[in-house]
Amino acid sequence: MDGKSLTAVFASKAFRKLMEESRDRLACGAALRESMRCQIEAGIVPTGYRAACLDHLSDEIITLLCAAAEKFNREHPDDLFSAADFLDALASSRKKIMDGVHQFQASLAANTESRS
Repeated sequence: MDGKSLTAVFASKAFRKLMEESRDRLACGAALRESMRCQIEAGIVPTGYRAACLDHLSDEIITLLCAAAEKFNREHPDDLFSAADFLDALASSRKKIMDGVHQFQASLAANTESRS
């Protein structure tokens, strides 16, 4: 993201243009995510390119978290990074993403109202 916040990315004209031009692709992704959710609920391990991508991404995130934990543990010998800290970091990341999504949706609504 070149140091830009999620808020700045979601607010950019380039991102808005991408969203407008990508409606069909976004709908495809939503349908595939729903299919994967149903498979998981049924106890089936999802397969396909989207499942493989998400599995690879989760491995990369875990690698990043482990590296951060090792650095933290070296720099703070009186403290220890734990699995609970991993979950806190993921929860914080999820909140930042959702805050950006909500801000983007609000700006879309405001633009729609101003055009009316």
